[in-house]
Amino acid sequence: MKRFALLFAVAAIVLTLGTVTASAQNGAFAPYVTAGVGVQGGALNYAAKTNPNFVLGGGIESSTKHFLLDANATYNTANNVVTSNGYTVKADASAYYKLGHLLAGVGVNESINNLTPTVAQLKKVATSYQGFHPYVGVGWQTTKFRAEATYLLPAKDALVNERIGNVGGEVFVTKHVRATSNVLLDSTIPTGGTTRQLAVGASAGVKFVL
Repeated sequence: MKRFALLFAVAAIVLTLGTVTASAQNGAFAPYVTAGVGVQGGALNYAAKTNPNFVLGGGIESSTKHFLLDANATYNTANNVVTSNGYTVKADASAYYKLGHLLAGVGVNESINNLTPTVAQLKKVATSYQGFHPYVGVGWQTTKFRAEATYLLPAKDALVNERIGNVGGEVFVTKHVRATSNVLLDSTIPTGGTTRQLAVGASAGVKFVL
């Protein structure tokens, strides 16, 4: 709960900055909704029956001459590999500085994976997993597209030897419609193990910006 409070405090700062920054490309506030479909693979986190999974979300962004600010939340139907069910709710806030076309910035990410274990699984599996990560990111933006790459920094509840990277892109189809894509790489060495396990996720969708 404290971490959610921190996340939303950062989101509030992001949105406040958006209101006072001039020359916004989509206005000081640009609310949006997103929808997409994805697939998951690998031995970590997600079950094969999760494919395809669906993602719905919404947020507010401010893209100005010098700053790109964003706060959003998403709902993902992907199933956990242990219970073969569940969903993930994620909240994210980020701030990037623009150096010409180059983007450089930081953000925070909070996710909760909700599961429904069987009676036997309850002894070994929690009903929810929560993950909090700060991250750093770089990107490139033109009048036609935007691409971002982020690396999530290990946090208090991170898995041992966990490494998470994310690459996303948006193509500006019209002023209000964007085609989106995303690739996630998540790997760790399980407790007591010696072999690194990898999860790969890929998705594509559409973003409607007001």
